Amino acid sequence: MRAAFFTCVALLATWAGAQTVTTTDDLGETIVEVLFTDPVQLVPTTSIVSTVVAAVTTSSSTTADAGGGAPVQAPAPTGSATPTVYTYTTTNAAGAATAIVDTFTPTYYQSAVSPSPWTGTIINYSSWLGIIGTNTAPADQVASGARSPISRGWYGLAIAALSGMMGGAWLVLV
Repeated sequence: MRAAFFTCVALLATWAGAQTVTTTDDLGETIVEVLFTDPVQLVPTTSIVSTVVAAVTTSSSTTADAGGGAPVQAPAPTGSATPTVYTYTTTNAAGAATAIVDTFTPTYYQSAVSPSPWTGTIINYSSWLGIIGTNTAPADQVASGARSPISRGWYGLAIAALSGMMGGAWLVLV
């Protein structure tokens, strides 16, 4: 029974996967499309799921750590954060790619640190037991437990419904 179920799910997953197409446009960007039939006009249609921008090569330089000399748990002292200039690409209303240069200025949240108002007394076990008492339940009440909120006959129906929902989600997501 399980083999037939998993075979059906695998077959449906391959049919859903065959409807997804990956292609590359003129700019070198990877486009993921889904092929389907338009239910109104009954014509084959594509829908773009996502566009993966081509990788941009950047150069970076590394510098040796100055070694702040601070304790292990504290970070090395730093100066104020400097603004970072960056470029991002977007498209205008006509669909042409536009590069925009912008500046990111970091700001930091300043919070007032106050000591915790924790107070209390540590007492030994016998004092605690004298305060609380021996409030224990009999063993037969604990062992009996509560009955299941649904009878055993409904478990099969619940598992079938859950399997159907998971199979449908698999078809939609894959």
